[in-house]
Parts: sequence; structure tokens; C-alpha cells
Amino acid sequence: MLTSKITREFLDSNSILEEEKAVHNEKDCLYSIIKRLPKKYRDLLFLSDIKGMKQKDIAKQLKSQLSTAKSRIQRARKQIAQGYMECCDFKKNQKGYLFWRS
Repeated sequence: MLTSKITREFLDSNSILEEEKAVHNEKDCLYSIIKRLPKKYRDLLFLSDIKGMKQKDIAKQLKSQLSTAKSRIQRARKQIAQGYMECCDFKKNQKGYLFWRS
């Protein structure tokens, strides 16, 4: 009798854990999406969009071409947008901006 009660409590707590995992917000997704970016994109995106560095300064610091830095930052941003569409059911409008459909 004690075993069935423990099993039921365990099963109930597992279903609660699954529900909690299913509920998430944009910040949860963003961390996961950025973490999955290849390092060559993640580092440039961090310097540009988080640190606020100019792209030409990033290219200089990393000893790469400006065009390379620019394209990698753009690819990183596109991958983040794609990640939001996959993770949080975001869509793009006609102008290419993300929005969330409820």
C-alpha cells in the first residue's frame, strides 16, 4: 500500500515537472538559442549587440575583414530569429520582423 502511494506521488510530481518545462518565456529561449550558436557567430553577436561595439572595431579586434564580421553578425541574428520561430512559435511579418501569435 505504501509503494502505490509513493509511485502515485512520483508520477504526479513528474507530470508537474513536465508542465513546468513546457511553460517558458522569450528570455529562456534566448539563452538557449545563443548558447547553441557556433562560437564564430556567438562571439561577434555578443560584442556587437550586448557590448555595443561598432562592427569595424570588432573586425579590427578579431583581425578579420569588416565584411566577414558584418555577415557573421547578420547570420547570428537570423539564427536567433529562426530559433524563436522554432521554440516559441514566433512568426515573421511582411517586413521580416518577428511577432508572436497567440
